[in-house]
Amino acid sequence: MPTEGLREIFSVIEKCGLKKAVGTSSPNVEVDPVLGKVLKACGRYEAPPKFFDVIITADIVKNVKPSNEIYLKCVEKLGLRKRDCIVLEDSESGVISAKDAGLFCVAYKSKYSQHQDLSKADKVVDSLIEVVELL
Repeated sequence: MPTEGLREIFSVIEKCGLKKAVGTSSPNVEVDPVLGKVLKACGRYEAPPKFFDVIITADIVKNVKPSNEIYLKCVEKLGLRKRDCIVLEDSESGVISAKDAGLFCVAYKSKYSQHQDLSKADKVVDSLIEVVELL
């Protein structure tokens, strides 16, 4: 079951015609299967590379989070300006990475981030449902 609110986020992003990227410190061999499961749980049956405009994994960069390289590469590949991007993160290293890249970062509290410091994010929310309101 995907995190509550993820279906709604995908729906709003698609309705608005926004681009979607994944920037992760995990290797592609782990990322593709997990993203596939998440998409299916959200009722999406495209392969991850078809659903997301850009997927940047640890295999593509020299330095993983908290380095900003992953997010800078996402922005470059999306062809967007930094000010037109929003990063959604649930880890302290991800928040640091996004902010060091000069991006607006929304951190959400998840079961994985409960003991991490997310305070450097521009906004911290308790659930992904709150993110829908920001879009």
